[in-house]
Amino acid sequence: EPEEVLAVLCHEFGHWSLSHNLINLCISFLNLFFVFAIFAALFKRSALYEAYGFTATKPVLIGLLIIFQYVLLPYFEVFSFALTALSRRFEFQADNFAVKLHYADSLGRALKKLQVDNMAYPFSDYLYAKYHYSHPTLLERLKAIELAKTS
Repeated sequence: EPEEVLAVLCHEFGHWSLSHNLINLCISFLNLFFVFAIFAALFKRSALYEAYGFTATKPVLIGLLIIFQYVLLPYFEVFSFALTALSRRFEFQADNFAVKLHYADSLGRALKKLQVDNMAYPFSDYLYAKYHYSHPTLLERLKAIELAKTS
């Protein structure tokens, strides 16, 4: 249906209009800077290598593995969860953008069709979805669309 295609396009224009791509790009650059800064601060520390039996030499590759597998792993878990939460928020905002352009019903129908085409199961555990899914579930999105329509 053309109206559904327009609704999905309005959703995507919502991402553009709300600068979601630019925000994600800035976050990626900050993350990259932080990871390089941590690596630069730690990879020459003797204690890091001595803890793993490298007393005479400090191989950069070993330092890289140690820092990424042990030091930065907790950071990556928290960062990944934060990005997932932000992505879900952006999806709700883009849906709301399409609703404001009077495409609420068409967007709902399009989301249902996409769900069927992707053969996705419509129900998920709330906490599992919050942690692992970059997009809200279909039911969450339909509820938010209905709420946005009435307000």
